[in-house]
Amino acid sequence: MKVAIDIPILPNGGSGGVEQFLIGLVSGLSEIEGDIEYVLVTNPRAPDWIEQYAGDNMDVQPRPWKSRVERFRALLGPVEPAIRRFVKPVIESISESDFEIPNSDGFFADIGADVVHFPTQHYARTNVPCIFNPHDLQHEHYPEYYSAEELHRRRTLYRTACTEATAVDVPSHFVRDDLEEQYDIAREKVYAIDRGPPVVAYDEPAAADIEKCQSKHSLANTFVLYPAKSWPHKNHLKLVEALAVLREEHDGEATLVCTGRRTAHWDEVGQRIDELGIGDLVKHLGFVSPTELRCLYRLAHVVAIPSLFEGGGFPLLEAWQERTPVACSNVTALAEKAGDAAALFDPVDPDDMASSLKQVCGDSSFRESLVSRGTERVTTHTWDGTARTYEALYRSVGGEELNATDSRLLRGAQTFRTDT
Repeated sequence: MKVAIDIPILPNGGSGGVEQFLIGLVSGLSEIEGDIEYVLVTNPRAPDWIEQYAGDNMDVQPRPWKSRVERFRALLGPVEPAIRRFVKPVIESISESDFEIPNSDGFFADIGADVVHFPTQHYARTNVPCIFNPHDLQHEHYPEYYSAEELHRRRTLYRTACTEATAVDVPSHFVRDDLEEQYDIAREKVYAIDRGPPVVAYDEPAAADIEKCQSKHSLANTFVLYPAKSWPHKNHLKLVEALAVLREEHDGEATLVCTGRRTAHWDEVGQRIDELGIGDLVKHLGFVSPTELRCLYRLAHVVAIPSLFEGGGFPLLEAWQERTPVACSNVTALAEKAGDAAALFDPVDPDDMASSLKQVCGDSSFRESLVSRGTERVTTHTWDGTARTYEALYRSVGGEELNATDSRLLRGAQTFRTDT
């Protein structure tokens, strides 16, 4: 069997957790000895970036078709990242206001694929049996965070892809339930497949790396880490307000270290930081290397995840993997993933958030209990388990006979929270 995995994104943080998911998935699949061959179909602008994670059972091949936005970006060449904020309105106007579902024009059949996996928010029509992965339906819950053009694009693409695909895979039972409610997708078609922590695919940091990271960024001995691109739903605004509450009302103080690419929304966050007078408490390091990210997790006193909406929750798993306690939102998939292994708070209530941060930072026994629970919980989230479940799904979609293990894995991925 040959499986084509469509990887149209560009690396180095532009796609946030989707990039981490692809790294973990490819790394996990590369470790399994079996009879499935893989073709990693990459973006011609960065065709080889995923190769470092690929195994001997994988070939990398750039896809030939280009959307109008890809042709426009190719025309801009290397200056595009530097002027991304200014060209975004142009990109939206040429590609999204009159959005049409792309067509692969027989490409996947021509390369001999038996199954196609679309593991990002991209999809192209194909006659080959396929799997689509909508990581979440945030646009249906927070449409105000999207332009009219982007909202139209997402609604058109997601609904069409979920309807046309042979199977749909999602990162949590929350998203699985949400798909049925929002798009009326048949239960038996959707699989909730657990992910592992992406950091395990990165090199193990040495003591010297950790010391260098702390010195390079002048990090305090006690700080809160929030690794997230600054989209509005990531809720940096309420987190900085919680820092101010912690200082003013709880007689406490915590430095916040943020990582991830800055979006235009960070200007609003920065303005709020100035209004609150807590500029001395906030550092934004931007996109950091995989090694630095692992160092930051290990140096942090607590990882905060104040997001308003998540379909999965990679920072939870990563913090547990690095034995760092977590304080996070009690909404969407985060509550499902966290269980009793994180201090939960209301993400729209800075007072509640500040109280959770104070408890995690100030109560050593509580911290130790969270670390213990998180370390135990993350053992059930591995990329090997993720990869084996995907291989079972590939075989099912491709019409191959399933063994007992394959059947068990897929049954587990089709259990709804309301069924348990």
